[in-house]
Amino acid sequence: MSPSRRALLRAGLLGVAGTLAGCSGTPETRTTEETRTTERTADATTAERPVRATDESTTETETTAESRTGAERTVDGRAVAFVHETPVFDWGVSDTATRYYAHVLDSESDAERLDASSVPAGRVGPNAEAVERFVAETDFETTAVLAVQTELPSSAFGLAFDFVDWNAAPPQVVCHVESRNRQRGGPATSTLLLRVPSGVASQVRVTVVDRAGAFGVESVYRTETFAPPNRPVFETVNVESRSDPPSDSLDVPGGALVTTPEAAEQFAPTDAAFAEFVRETDYEDGYLLALQLRLGANGYHLWPTDVVTDGREAVVQLRHDFGGALNAEFTNLLLSRIPGEAPERGTAAVRRYDRRQTVTETRAVPLSADPDDWRPTTPETTATGNRT
Repeated sequence: MSPSRRALLRAGLLGVAGTLAGCSGTPETRTTEETRTTERTADATTAERPVRATDESTTETETTAESRTGAERTVDGRAVAFVHETPVFDWGVSDTATRYYAHVLDSESDAERLDASSVPAGRVGPNAEAVERFVAETDFETTAVLAVQTELPSSAFGLAFDFVDWNAAPPQVVCHVESRNRQRGGPATSTLLLRVPSGVASQVRVTVVDRAGAFGVESVYRTETFAPPNRPVFETVNVESRSDPPSDSLDVPGGALVTTPEAAEQFAPTDAAFAEFVRETDYEDGYLLALQLRLGANGYHLWPTDVVTDGREAVVQLRHDFGGALNAEFTNLLLSRIPGEAPERGTAAVRRYDRRQTVTETRAVPLSADPDDWRPTTPETTATGNRT
């Protein structure tokens, strides 16, 4: 979009509603002596609650988290997402070795890199005018635009913004791949544009949750957490089962630290749906976190937000989100590749959040690198005769 076109749009439109305060970031593996700080006002905390769009028109609308989902949630007050087959930037995910990529547009001149003419017209998602409007309304004196991209196997899928997790260190932008309710086409790219405070833009991580099953196999859902532009941080899969637990090696609840190829052979039988993920983990540069929980509904998803190490022990912070249908309990197995030296033991702190991003439940599950500690208990071996 030309500078004159952007100037005209900016002159006729309202600017963003206010500024958001920044947070300081830290590496993914840290010692317990390190501390995190979060500096933001009460107004900024309220402004960062997730917003959803009420329709797919070209008018951007800030709404509450209770609004509708699916393809209708492609435009809101802080984010716009669209699927395209031709590049919208002169450099993007198609030029990388990963299927995800992110970069920051921190000025109007930088935003000129976006070619909105590549945004396809159609019923699903915003059109080129909506994308131009979104960029033109951005106040680049206080705000930057984070552009997140992922390659998709079909244009039937697309990215959707969920929330910013300010409790993570560093903060995490969370979005997910969803079905766009359109006829399947060939391979495509989905781009998400998100307004973030200028002071935070270069620090955030991005988490892309594949709840639509666009990647992987049935009932094995992938999540990628990366540091822009495309440095992998945590690679995660979630395996769900309504009948037997996905892993026979773990109790429910139960956790493990798989630290060697030999331990991986014990942990994952060859016919397990997740066996390939376990065996392809590089145990020289990292280890595998395994956690199995019974969740109150299908569709819940777990992923790490932070790992704190202190010599031989680790504390892993995880989110518990994306609720599914009520009255349908599933057992969820999380497997996540963690970079760095493997600890001998640890604790997984699993936090569940409500729609306002308030913690409603915290579970602590012990972790061990000793396969003898993984063996699940049975009614015959527990004191009460009941599984936890």
